[in-house]
Amino acid sequence: MTQRDKLFADLQQLPVERYEADALQPLIERITKQDSVIIRTMAALKHAAFVEIEKINRGKRSKSVYESSSYGDDSLFFDRRR
Repeated sequence: MTQRDKLFADLQQLPVERYEADALQPLIERITKQDSVIIRTMAALKHAAFVEIEKINRGKRSKSVYESSSYGDDSLFFDRRR
């Protein structure tokens, strides 16, 4: 993304004649075609981050259930010998 932005910024700074702009058109098209690759990669990273965050949140929820006072202090365990 950084390289792409730099290329476009550099292209915008160039004083270009019409015939030169036509010559740069394939380069511009090649760069913009990479947008879909960038977007797919970002979506994949977003999904991976979402999955990992869900794992963390699931662990936090499980831990809070076990640590909560919902079990109470009045629960007792008995062992019997048989």
